[in-house]
Amino acid sequence: VFTIVFTGLKINVENPQLHGTLGKSILLSVNYSLEANSKLFDVAWHLHRYSNSTRLSHYDPGSSQVSLFGDYIHRTKYFPNASIFLQNLNFSDEGLYVLTIALGNGKETTGEIRLTVDVPVSGIVITQIPEPVKLYEKVILNCSVEEGTKLKIKWLNGSSAITNDTGHQVLPYGQMTLMLAMETPECGTYICVAENPISRVEENHTFVGEKPMCGDPCQGSNIILLSVAANKLGLLKRG
Repeated sequence: VFTIVFTGLKINVENPQLHGTLGKSILLSVNYSLEANSKLFDVAWHLHRYSNSTRLSHYDPGSSQVSLFGDYIHRTKYFPNASIFLQNLNFSDEGLYVLTIALGNGKETTGEIRLTVDVPVSGIVITQIPEPVKLYEKVILNCSVEEGTKLKIKWLNGSSAITNDTGHQVLPYGQMTLMLAMETPECGTYICVAENPISRVEENHTFVGEKPMCGDPCQGSNIILLSVAANKLGLLKRG
């Protein structure tokens, strides 16, 4: 809980950073309290997105009337503690939500909540080329993701992350590619992990190959190329 204290007024913001799901609902939870000698004058919510400011709601204590504006009229609920419930989230709902509370003496204070909206990760698939693989043969593991925004993708060998070293190379762009020098201790299960602020998905892959590939000591090393394919829907480029 984040608390903003001002003379005569205190605002509590339950969570200043929220992650919503496209098409779902989310509660921007706040509450406020006044000192005994303070008089409430005005309560308003605005969305700040880039250089624009959009008015969501206004509460007039004098008439006890709540006004909602624009697209928010039919998908927003306002609560007496000044919390708001947003329904049917879309990408244009991302931004900084600012609650402004003014007192009768002309003084005011604000509380802020930053909201992001994402599509959950889904449709993760690993393919191996060639299949089966032979000793000393190059292999491509391709991990592709059907849907997801603000994706972070990584490879694990068992529980260990694959990073740059003498036997690995990670190319620095959205489509992640790793070169791995493969030896017997590294035979086994490889895991592609795709995650974003609202979800995490893992897919396991065990090499399909001749028994000597992972059963007996390798006579040398195999070079394995691990790559993450670009998202077919173009969502990997968001965020």
